[in-house]
Amino acid sequence: MIKHVLKITWHTKRQYAGILVEQGLVMFVLMFCMVIFAKTIKQLRDPGILNVDNTFICLFAETDPNATTEISKKLDAVTDHLRRLPYVEHVSYNRNLAPFINSNNLMDSIRVDDKTIGAVIKASDEHGAAVFHPVMEEGRWIENSRLPDGTVPVVISRQFAEKAGWSQGTGKKFQYRSFTCTVVGVTSGLKSELAWPSPAAAVIPTSIEGEAQRVITVRVKRNSKADFYDTYCHVFKQFIPPDMAEPAIVNLEEIKQGNSFGTKFHLLLLGLPTAFLTIFAFVGTFGLFWSHARQSFKEFALRMALGSTRKQLIYFVIVQSLLVTLIAMLPALALAAAIYDYTGPQVTGVAVAAGCMLLFSVVSTWYPAWKVSRVNPAETLQHE
Repeated sequence: MIKHVLKITWHTKRQYAGILVEQGLVMFVLMFCMVIFAKTIKQLRDPGILNVDNTFICLFAETDPNATTEISKKLDAVTDHLRRLPYVEHVSYNRNLAPFINSNNLMDSIRVDDKTIGAVIKASDEHGAAVFHPVMEEGRWIENSRLPDGTVPVVISRQFAEKAGWSQGTGKKFQYRSFTCTVVGVTSGLKSELAWPSPAAAVIPTSIEGEAQRVITVRVKRNSKADFYDTYCHVFKQFIPPDMAEPAIVNLEEIKQGNSFGTKFHLLLLGLPTAFLTIFAFVGTFGLFWSHARQSFKEFALRMALGSTRKQLIYFVIVQSLLVTLIAMLPALALAAAIYDYTGPQVTGVAVAAGCMLLFSVVSTWYPAWKVSRVNPAETLQHE
């Protein structure tokens, strides 16, 4: 049957030119949309986003540029006071660690064995894990001091370990600037955005990085979020006068909600053209096959007169439709094999696009095939 369908399709190839062109173009665009959509979904589901529930970044704006050193010293008093509040769970000094407000452009070169890799450098004290709840795959969080052997403790992301070629990261050493670092823990990732991939990252102690640009991060009890802003501003002004700096605060949970909305909107923008193309493929394929079936009523009437059953005619039309769709998909599949690296999202996107094309080929051909099977040979041949 397949050989027979191929022969018939070849002899009537001009009639299928429109279908081949239409389905080929749809397959190209649908494949690219599906790959991007699958990649975004994978990045969204990848681990590595830190927990920011009930978490605030306590900032300030300097009003006296010459008071930086004095402000930094007074911040310790502010932090100690915040830690004593009954509704404050944890307080941490960190830099570039909080998600959603920090970019991944703070890259630095790190010497690992005989190669140099690029990594995002973050800093934290020993309280950072209690505030952000990172998922530790190996080891523990850093302490804000050197190890007994004099090396600097660091926590790296799983992506850093993969770049370095380590199956297990704890205990490994590498050179960062003038420091020899020892890996004490490996996290599942340290993402900055929900739909961004987790970068190769290393978290070093704030005591090693220095006090510049460090920020106070506070996790409070759920029922105390509304009061914390006024409390922080009051405590800040107790220790640091307005002529030196003005307090500011960022609610990370609210920023996450905004980021989540932006991510969903981005997925919607990706989904709309994908849905349009899917509908276009169905309607276009249905119209072309229906037109072709109407033009071939005489041929199908002859087949029935010669003994073909209705079931055989339906099978013939559907198989012919699938073969035409497969032929139309070949250029897009060849392009995919040439430009993609066979990663999970790419394979998924191409497979879903191909599956959609085949499914709609069958669905859009079912009605024309059914109409063909209802042909009355005597009436059709007499009319012809």
